[in-house]
Amino acid sequence: LANTTKIHAHSDFVTDFDFAPWDDYLLATGSADSTVRIWDLPKDGVSDNISTARATLTESKRVESVLWNPITEGVLALSTFKTVKVYDVSPEQEKFTLPDHADQVQSISWKADGSLLISSCKDKKIRVMDPRASSVVQEANGHDHIKDSRALWLGNTDQALTTGFDSMRMREVAVRDVRNLREPLKILQLDTSTGSLM
Repeated sequence: LANTTKIHAHSDFVTDFDFAPWDDYLLATGSADSTVRIWDLPKDGVSDNISTARATLTESKRVESVLWNPITEGVLALSTFKTVKVYDVSPEQEKFTLPDHADQVQSISWKADGSLLISSCKDKKIRVMDPRASSVVQEANGHDHIKDSRALWLGNTDQALTTGFDSMRMREVAVRDVRNLREPLKILQLDTSTGSLM
């Protein structure tokens, strides 16, 4: 490991990272140091340590998630504490803020056409957001326990998969229709392990 090259990205631990879907050499990293950094990786391979980022986005709280828009080049969503933000990273400009979460945002996911976001939150809610309108368009109860939950949009469909814990700390997976989040289409209960389902 002595010869392993590194990206000296942040002053605190890295909480999330995502490679751009349109550019295999463009990387976004988020950190507990309240920053997001955008990295251009060498196309001929990383032979030296990297410490200079193309761009830095600075937040007031720890960054939990970073996620490139699957369609629109240069558009990045991030979550920080109770807020989801969308940036245009080329001019390092915040485009939208969606602050309607009552507690820490635990995960975000884009619809495959890049038009909507879904989030899971420590307040046990699942929300569908329209960044262009800076609004929550659907909101419903998610999993019953505050322990980590995740939401993942299933491609370009109107369905999402969520993971979390029920009130008895049983791990579960649910498939939901994002047009009506209140009633899951199917819930699968797994076990009582303490590990979060990712």
